[in-house]
Amino acid sequence: MTENALEWVLVTGAAAGIGRAIAESFVKDGFNVLGLDRDADQLGQTAAELGTCFKSAVADVAAPQEVRAALEQVDAPISTVINNAAIVRARPFEDTTPEDWSAVLGVNLLGVVNVVQAALPRMTGASGRIINLSSHSAVRGSYGRAAYAASKGGVNALTRVLSVELAARGITVNAVAPGPVETPHSIANHSDARRATWASRLPVGRYAEAPEIVSAVRYFASPEASYITGQVLAVDGGFTSSGLTNTI
Repeated sequence: MTENALEWVLVTGAAAGIGRAIAESFVKDGFNVLGLDRDADQLGQTAAELGTCFKSAVADVAAPQEVRAALEQVDAPISTVINNAAIVRARPFEDTTPEDWSAVLGVNLLGVVNVVQAALPRMTGASGRIINLSSHSAVRGSYGRAAYAASKGGVNALTRVLSVELAARGITVNAVAPGPVETPHSIANHSDARRATWASRLPVGRYAEAPEIVSAVRYFASPEASYITGQVLAVDGGFTSSGLTNTI
């Protein structure tokens, strides 16, 4: 057993995409990972592929009772909490229904609240890490993203508040804000025209690969980041700093 195996890492939205990549990275380094997701079939496949260091729990982060039940599967301290679970309902503001708002805010913002509240009593070590996945949409206007952008703006604000309230307990709280990333969701939902438009507005000229987002998450989870808290790190190929265009 490695020293890392004594620590549990909690990852939400762990069945696929960025969440799966995060979970896999920690498993490869000898950590025990508890992965939450509401997609039972995909989560089961991920669990089979990642092996015995990965424990899966089917749960909707928007339902606090399901989150608490999922965490009961772990009887050891949790050192790191990574709030990755999120949904998107892309439609114009006028067409965004109350149900859309409830669903998106329920997963993307209240889901972070539910997970952190459930995990805090189990974060009993000398130091802890909470890393929230935000988005470029929290700081840049994007058509059809009213609910999503509002939820991620809330994640940024919550990150800063938690960093203040939890500092005395030795827990740092930071966020990683990706731009467009190559994931099953983007591959399935981004047309060629949309991808070309995005790429033209990214100084680096391409979507991120999931490991590039994982690297930022792992840094915030590392001892090297012990003096960093309350920060939102954009990992977006320069998108949020590039203005209207990246050419003359």
